[in-house]
Amino acid sequence: MLSGLFTIQSCIKEDRTTFTTKQAFTQPVVTSPVVRSDGTVLFTGSTVDLSWVSENKSGDPVKWDVYFGTDATPALYKSGLTQSTLSVPVVDGQTYYWKVSIADANGVKTTSEIYRFTAIDGTNPDIQVDLTCETDVLTAIGLNLAPDKTVDLRLLVLKKNDMSVVATIDDGAAAESYDGFSVLADGEYVLGVDLFSTINAGDFNTPISLSLALNFNQLGMINQKLNFSKVMTNENPCALYRTYLATVKKAGSIYTISSSVSYLAPAIVT
Repeated sequence: MLSGLFTIQSCIKEDRTTFTTKQAFTQPVVTSPVVRSDGTVLFTGSTVDLSWVSENKSGDPVKWDVYFGTDATPALYKSGLTQSTLSVPVVDGQTYYWKVSIADANGVKTTSEIYRFTAIDGTNPDIQVDLTCETDVLTAIGLNLAPDKTVDLRLLVLKKNDMSVVATIDDGAAAESYDGFSVLADGEYVLGVDLFSTINAGDFNTPISLSLALNFNQLGMINQKLNFSKVMTNENPCALYRTYLATVKKAGSIYTISSSVSYLAPAIVT
């Protein structure tokens, strides 16, 4: 029989390495400019302030790179910025793109997404007016027709002081668009609609109701819709039937729009 003392030696060596945790900059959160739902930013003067917040718990030096311009992939505009804010030059109606980037002490980079906005200072008089139409033709005569197959409407722009027509818009459809207010003199104008032509259903002819809407869009300033339910029919002679819908007051680039429906009877020759 063998007997003896066995010594077992461990191969594990205690690791006394000390680890230091470094934290990169957090994802930037924009605080300025405030971009509205239509993608615009209102500004005064000639600049817009870009501002953002980001944290770095390791206390690393702050040196931001700011990318800014009119290209969808903006070029480097300012490097080594020690503050999280920067004023940039803008012009009315121009769309801009920007982002920021920073690296911590270990070279770990944090980059924001690309932001965009359209600068608006309120001096641009361009405004778009769109006329749209819905009918009850299916209920009235049993035909499922699009508005363009039912009526051809004309959109009229008139001077309010003498009711003279300054613009007649007819694209041969139920929907019409007008963008000429910017070249008109300041003053009050009336928007009207008349029937240029309508469907002839023969023995099935019966009055068809027309529900109209006017949409006004001035970038960054006005996004307004006026609805006019069953405001017209196709019963009257097409060349003689006109209805006024709204009044537009123009003062430079400022527009005041109000509903002012006038159901005309007897009809007015256009």
